[in-house]
Amino acid sequence: MKSEFVNYKIENLADVKSGKRLPKGYSLVSTKTNFPYIRLVDVSDGLVQQSAMLYLTKETQEKISRYIVKTGDICLAIVGNTIGMVFQIDKSWNNANLTENAARLTNFKDNVTSQYIYYFLTSTLGQNEILSRKVGSAQGKLPMYNIKSLEIPLPSLPTQQKIAHILSTLDDKIELNRKMNETLEAMAQALFKSWFVDFDPVHAKTECAVRNEEVPLGCKSDAELEKAAAELGISKAVLALFPSTFVESEMGMIPEGWEECKLSDVLEIKYGKDHKELDDGNIPVYGSGGIMRYADSLLYDKESILIPRKGTLTNLFYIDEPFWTVDTIFWSKINTEKVSGKFLFSFLKTIDLSNLNVGSAVPSLTTKVLNEIKISIPTIDEQKEFNQYADAAWEKMKSNSKQIKTLEEMRDTLLPKLLSGEIDVPDIDK
Repeated sequence: MKSEFVNYKIENLADVKSGKRLPKGYSLVSTKTNFPYIRLVDVSDGLVQQSAMLYLTKETQEKISRYIVKTGDICLAIVGNTIGMVFQIDKSWNNANLTENAARLTNFKDNVTSQYIYYFLTSTLGQNEILSRKVGSAQGKLPMYNIKSLEIPLPSLPTQQKIAHILSTLDDKIELNRKMNETLEAMAQALFKSWFVDFDPVHAKTECAVRNEEVPLGCKSDAELEKAAAELGISKAVLALFPSTFVESEMGMIPEGWEECKLSDVLEIKYGKDHKELDDGNIPVYGSGGIMRYADSLLYDKESILIPRKGTLTNLFYIDEPFWTVDTIFWSKINTEKVSGKFLFSFLKTIDLSNLNVGSAVPSLTTKVLNEIKISIPTIDEQKEFNQYADAAWEKMKSNSKQIKTLEEMRDTLLPKLLSGEIDVPDIDK
């Protein structure tokens, strides 16, 4: 099969176009409009993500309307340590504007499928080709002319399509598991918000107390308590754990019996360490973007919350197995006598940590800023009930994550062998 491959320059397979910076004096907005603006921080796992997307106003977009991406385009980061990042544009981002820190391949010729190009560029061979064309010693750039001259070994179109089908099927399964995890986490987060941010169980009992002033518990009868619990989707026993009154605090009104404190009272924030000297292994190494690699050494093996120190500041991780973190992300020791890890993680997810940014060029957090965050701690019994509801979701998320790892390993093993012709492509029913 190797003899079937012919080398082509990218400029002979697609048009290479640039993104565009914002016009001087204009800025992005967080309010959703019809004009998303794709930045490199919005990219993860080869796809554009919705979570931190910012937008253009109609006026701004009209000034840079030529610099949009289309479904099927392949984009490459062209600046600094992001060089080597490659991502696809799916239909969700058709006509979105693209940052000046990326280039896009578009208008692919009839003899090539864009997905095959994507998989080649993400392979070891493709990454080496990209990095070899980087210029500059400090920040570094990937010039447009160096992208255009990059050579890709191309098999026949049917073979490209079969290779892309095999690899994209694995990617689709990986993405499905990721979306399931997002849904499960959102469900746990919604429950947390109801109980510990909106205080719905306390409000329900407070309303009972208003109607039945002589009843300390708040509800006049078991039937009334059960009705209030049913409306919240919880059991009567769980509702009974919550207080029926609020008290004043520095944070405002909080449920009676809850403790007000600083984050430093329940979480000891620690710095990550360099990983370059570690050998390969099975311990996940986390950066601010997620798992970077697997190593043979651990930094900590107990429950922990990982908080980005630089980069995308809202990208938190809850970990309950051995791990290592690099210096772009904090790890932590949890005071489990006062607070559960899942409760604390869910609490931190309710805070937009990007608002605590102290960096200029690169978004950054400090231990000083984090330590001063105020939190109201419910009773351990209330936290335990939340954990019981959330544990099933977390266990399923862990199972999905293990499947993702297995599928990624399978894909990464197949990728270079398929693209080099070492493995012949089987017949696949379309």
